[in-house]
Amino acid sequence: MSKLWWSTAGRIPVVIFWTRFLIPAALILGVARIVSGGGLLFTCAFVLLIWPFTVGAVKRLHDLNLPGWIGFILWTIGPSLQVLWALFASTSEPTVVFRGWSEVPIYSEDLAFGVGAVWFFLFVFTTVFISLSPGRKGSNKYGPNPLG
Repeated sequence: MSKLWWSTAGRIPVVIFWTRFLIPAALILGVARIVSGGGLLFTCAFVLLIWPFTVGAVKRLHDLNLPGWIGFILWTIGPSLQVLWALFASTSEPTVVFRGWSEVPIYSEDLAFGVGAVWFFLFVFTTVFISLSPGRKGSNKYGPNPLG
């Protein structure tokens, strides 16, 4: 059972992704959000779920015969950067990162929001895609069909 959540090798069908990854993660995060009001408990639950959810996403991508690095970037690096920015980079004074056309200042908060919005769009699109797409028939380079 631990190989299911810790090893990125192999493939999983849609039903396993829903029942062992999506629904439990949503329940855990929902309860943590209600109990802590989005505080430390929610942040800890979010951080603890990053790796298992990444593993499930990588295995679903493998089932679709797609490379797992897409899932690794979207489900590990993206959420980690979001948490780090929320904890350490938010300041009361706006900081100019660079100047755009006509010397218009680009502030760190605007840049962070833009990067976060792009990441969130890709995250949601990819999560919906792998949550609803049936796996490829037969074996592929990531292993045999999990459904037989």
